[in-house]
Amino acid sequence: MYPGSRLGVRIYKDIIGEWRWTIYAGNGKALAVSSEGYHNKRDCEHALGLLGYADNFVDFVADLIADLIIERYLRRTAVKALLNTL
Repeated sequence: MYPGSRLGVRIYKDIIGEWRWTIYAGNGKALAVSSEGYHNKRDCEHALGLLGYADNFVDFVADLIADLIIERYLRRTAVKALLNTL
């Protein structure tokens, strides 16, 4: 995510298989994290819904995927440019 973009939410499974969430600022830094893990994804989503962030999740995932694609493209382009100078 880039400065000026909206808040984002990530739902993921932790190392022991429990569902957790993280709320991100527009600059990509974590603002808040779940203080507990959830056995069911629906429970994790419900907790986010109580905070008012569940509706933003799909948009956040789309933005994250787009950012990763752009980052990968820029990295490959930079490597190709460097190789062309050798």
